[in-house]
This record gives sequence, C-alpha cells and structure tokens, in this order.
Amino acid sequence: MTRILRTLPCDPQQIADLCRAVEQVLSGELSVVPVPAGLDRVSVERGVVLRQALGIGQPIDPAIGLVIPTSGSTGTPKGAQLTAANVQAAVAAQAAWCGGHSHWLACLPLYHIAGFGIVQRTVVGGTALEVMDVSDGFDPHRFVTHTQALQQRIAGCTNQRMMVSVVPLQLAKLLTSVATIDALREYSAVLVGGGRIDPALLETCRKLHITVVSTYGSSETTGGVVYNGFALPGVSLEIDDDEQIWVSGPTVANGWRGVADAAAFHSRPGWYATGDRGYFDDDGALVVTGRLDNVIDTGGLKIQPELLEQQLLTCTGVDAAAIVGLPDAKFGHVLACAYHGDAHPLSLVAAFEDLPRWQLPKVMVPVDPWPVTGPGKTDRAAITRLLAEEYARVQNQQR
Repeated sequence: MTRILRTLPCDPQQIADLCRAVEQVLSGELSVVPVPAGLDRVSVERGVVLRQALGIGQPIDPAIGLVIPTSGSTGTPKGAQLTAANVQAAVAAQAAWCGGHSHWLACLPLYHIAGFGIVQRTVVGGTALEVMDVSDGFDPHRFVTHTQALQQRIAGCTNQRMMVSVVPLQLAKLLTSVATIDALREYSAVLVGGGRIDPALLETCRKLHITVVSTYGSSETTGGVVYNGFALPGVSLEIDDDEQIWVSGPTVANGWRGVADAAAFHSRPGWYATGDRGYFDDDGALVVTGRLDNVIDTGGLKIQPELLEQQLLTCTGVDAAAIVGLPDAKFGHVLACAYHGDAHPLSLVAAFEDLPRWQLPKVMVPVDPWPVTGPGKTDRAAITRLLAEEYARVQNQQR
C-alpha cells in the first residue's frame, strides 16, 4: 500500500494525541510532517509553501517516519527525512549521556526538532511530559508553574531526574528573578541550544548552581548530538580543510525530501556536511564559530559575523545581536549591526576595535521586538531587510 506523507498538527492542548502519533511513527505505521496547530489559519502562505516544498499529500518511502521542516540559513523550506531508527538512536544517545531516561518540561515549539524530540524521548522512555504552551510567547512565571506541575506528577516515581531544553533568549529571561532561578535549579540539566550562547550567561548559571549544558545539532542530525562540545555516544565529528563541521552516526538523516543529489549528504556517504564552521580546542571540544555562508567579504577581508556578535553580547545592555553584510560598490559589502537591548549605539563601538576604522558598521540599529525564526534563532533575512532600509535612508540623507 502506498504511504502518503501527512501533516501532524502539534497542539500543546492535545498532547495525548501527539504522543499516540509518535508511537505510530516509531512503529513504522505513519509518515508525518510536524506543523503548528492550525497552520493554515495562522499563515495560509506558510502552509502552501510547506505543502509544495515538502510534497505533503504525496507518496513517500515508508521507511521515512518524519520529515522535519528546516529553513537552515537560506529561508527556503527543506525537510530532513528521519527514520524510526534515527529517532531511537537519538533518544538512546541522549539517555546514555545522562544515565537514563528523564522526565521533561517542553517549553519550545513542538513542531521543531528540539521540541518534538522531547516528546519522542518521553514516549520511548515512558517518562512524564509537562508541556508549556509558547504559541503566544515565553512567560518566565509560567515556567515556574509548569516546573512545579512536573514535580507533582513525578512525586511518587523512583526516577526524579527532570530535564528541560531552552534557547539562549529564554535562559536570559529565566535568570531575572529568584523564583525562575530556583525553578532552573530543580532540573538535573538545562539544555541550551538553537543559537550562539553568551559565555557570560553560562558563567552566571554556574555561579547560581544551575546545571546548564550547551548543545549543538540540527534537524538533519535528529536534534542535539554534541553536549558541552563533545559528541554523544555513537556520533562522530570531523573538521575538513575549509573548517566545515561534519557529523556521522545513526542519527544523521536520510537526506532532504525531494532533493536527490544533496551534496551535504551524498558527497561523503554516511556523513552530513553541516555548513557550520568550527574547530576543536585544546581539550578536544568542538567550538562552533558560525555559518560558512554567513562570511562577509568587505574590502578583501573575510569576517565571520558570529564572532563580532559574540563581542557585542559582552556589552552592557545587549541581549541579542546580528551583523550582516550589505552590498557596496566600493568595498563589496559593508557591515551593518542590529541589536536588542537598551544600550546606546555609541557604547558598542568597543566591540569592533580590532577592525580598521573604515570597516566599522555603517548603521547600528536597536530592534524591538527581535525577529526570530524556528526555536529562537535570529531571523537574519528580516534583520538584513531592516538594516538595508536604514542604510538606504542614511545614504539618501548624506547626498
């Protein structure tokens, strides 16, 4: 019988239905694309784009249980094809790392790999799942309430291990009150991923005795496969001559839906070329420096914007930052900066002191609200459009 790829609405209010669907995926009965509940109601255009790009409603190899939408850095939807074996391997690797299955609070969108992966872990492990609906935004006070609810649910269990996954912006919000800090301390581990993490944020957690774990992974690797710089059991990492990070192991996806010759998967069988740039430090830990396709060529100097963004995050009054390159006839590209916070643009110049004066950002714009795509990732396309408009306005004023 022909298998058809279906959508799987991930409604936080219908978690029992979602768990049953995950069981069917794991047993090989179902092939689905996790999507927001009421996708067409929320964004008709997004629904149409996903259906066309991922072949929803079309036949699919029955071995593929999940197609996880991922825009990567291009904004064009692709679908990482995951099998039940991929999911089982990812769950097993995570459980092996922490010494067994855990109870989880899900406070990330359930239709992204980070959130959906939490549901998978509790289904496989038979553990408790508490879901915090973040469709209307992340409320730190509700985090406390849901943490207490999870504690009540496992009160009679021998296994008291609780875990939670957050993105850096969520973690920053949770470090602003005594109640939320106390709630974070209740977790055996707080996984943080989905973007660059300010080292100062991690240091604050350590001083507050919060067990925080930085993670690295993607939909194409069935979620996080590197914890605190080291690969989970069964996962291998390599850095090639271009400083690109490669991942191998049983969690690597079976390519992208409808992209038969994707070089990222097929140029080296068994390995996935992440498109991320990085290196191994003296302790052998992976350090991710940014996206290869984010490199900005300005006046013959190649700049990795994520490194400058990291410098900006050390400035007082900055809790999110993005550096982009805008086309320029003289230099090829010029730098432009957007940030979130109450810092004055002039106070941020110190972050660029290692650059020649002529390469300082031509515009520095505070942005609120901060545009994100996926589970807390900066929407670089939106930032670029905003900064391009501001740069054009500044140039017109100078004429």
